[in-house]
Amino acid sequence: MSDLNLFDDDKLYTEKKVEEKTGYSGQTYRNWRARGEGPRYLKVGKKSIRYPGKWLNEFFSKEGKTFG
Repeated sequence: MSDLNLFDDDKLYTEKKVEEKTGYSGQTYRNWRARGEGPRYLKVGKKSIRYPGKWLNEFFSKEGKTFG
């Protein structure tokens, strides 16, 4: 993981863990998903959402988002 990446590329993160690390609320992530925006994610089973670290790092670096 480079110094600029907040997430380990090889790990999967829950919405809660991503929320804790970035400062964006869970509602923000839910809104982004509903609008087809935000970082890519995986749906595990019927309800569980996981964010691959690599995809999170790509999203936040590409979008120039800052962490709260």
